[in-house]
Amino acid sequence: MKYYLKIIREGYKDNSVFFGLPNFVMITLAGLFAFMLLVYEPANDWHETSFTLSRFEYRRVRGGAVLDLYTTDNRCYVLNHNDEEIRHKLKEGQQYNAVYSDDFFHDIIKGLTDAECEYLNADEMRKSHTTERFWFRVLLVLCVFLLLIFNSVYAISCIRAEEKKRRKRISKWK
Repeated sequence: MKYYLKIIREGYKDNSVFFGLPNFVMITLAGLFAFMLLVYEPANDWHETSFTLSRFEYRRVRGGAVLDLYTTDNRCYVLNHNDEEIRHKLKEGQQYNAVYSDDFFHDIIKGLTDAECEYLNADEMRKSHTTERFWFRVLLVLCVFLLLIFNSVYAISCIRAEEKKRRKRISKWK
C-alpha cells in the first residue's frame, strides 16, 4: 500500500494541465456551492419581526440596486427584490411586518407587508429559496462526485503506468 501511495504522490507531483485544470475547477465550484449553502440561512430558519421605518436608502451595487431599510430601534435590513417598485411605496414612520433571513453579511428582507399592502410575498420567496438550495446541494454533490471519480481514475492510471515501467525493467533484466 505504501508503494502505491508513493506512486500516486509522484503522479500528482508530475501532473499536467489536463489533470490540474479540471481538478482546480471542480474544487473551486464545490467551494463556491458550499459557501453559498453556508452563508445563506435556510428558509425554515427565517425570522419574523415588525418595525417602524425610520429611513431608507437606495444604493447601487454590482448586480443592480438594493434598499437599506433603517428602523427606529437602530436595526438595518436589506431589500433586494422588487426594490425599484417598493421604494416608491414606502413611508417613513409607518409600521411594517417583515420576514427576514439572518445571513452572514446582512439581514435580508424576504417578505414585507403593512396594514394595507403586501410588498413582498414571503411564501413565494421561501419556495424560490428552497429550490435554489436544493440545486446548490445537487451541484455540490455532483462536483465532489466528479472530483472523486476524476482523481480515482488518475490514481489508477498512475499505478498502471508505473506497473508497466516495472514490468519493462524486469523483462530487460531477464
